[in-house]
Amino acid sequence: MKANRKCPVLPLILTGIVAVFSLYGCSATRGVEKVSCHIDYDTVVTAEELNMDVENPIWTARGPRGYLRDTEEVTDVIRDDVNLICRYVFYWKKRLAKVNVYDWTEEGTPLKYIQFRYLGCPDLPVESRAEEYMIYPVFSTKLRTYYYDKNGNITGMTDDLHLAGFRLCPRQVLYIGDRYTRRCRSRKNPESSVVPHQSPVEPKRWRYSFLDRKGSRWMLIINDATGKVISKKKTY
Repeated sequence: MKANRKCPVLPLILTGIVAVFSLYGCSATRGVEKVSCHIDYDTVVTAEELNMDVENPIWTARGPRGYLRDTEEVTDVIRDDVNLICRYVFYWKKRLAKVNVYDWTEEGTPLKYIQFRYLGCPDLPVESRAEEYMIYPVFSTKLRTYYYDKNGNITGMTDDLHLAGFRLCPRQVLYIGDRYTRRCRSRKNPESSVVPHQSPVEPKRWRYSFLDRKGSRWMLIINDATGKVISKKKTY
């Protein structure tokens, strides 16, 4: 009677596949510690920036929203928000937004603080991207907030990203995601998006989104503590 021998080939193949993907995931994080998170924050305010002139013709002519300038590189826009007036300056090439926040419940509408945000979705439509970022803050990542007195002196600073418990910065997450998807990401539309994963679940996570070469949108969930991709799914 012949012995019942189990074929070892299939387990070996499966083991090999798992090993390859494990190594591929590890290679995506290799070198991430060398990616700089440094940003030159423009924290100096001019005399004109200390107060918001609500009688400005741009403000009164456009109503609750007015553009000071709108070019390919910079969009400068004023927007009201309940008791606050916000002046957004979007630096598109730097993927950075500077938000001056004024309190119009106080006399003179003084500057209260300036918040810097990393713009996480570069593939938003050009004609509406400023509006999208202002209406949907989840499309960006809070980096730092600087607080000012009436003379324009900095009175305090909060590192919002680290205060929220994140270890990686957006640039490092982009590095990991771009390396992980380098063989399948669209060559025609290579832009990738990255935002913190809005969930109370620990550990902290990031959402990385990209288009593949067939035009399908994918999302990776990246563990902030390890930099490893822990899940991926097609979103459309």
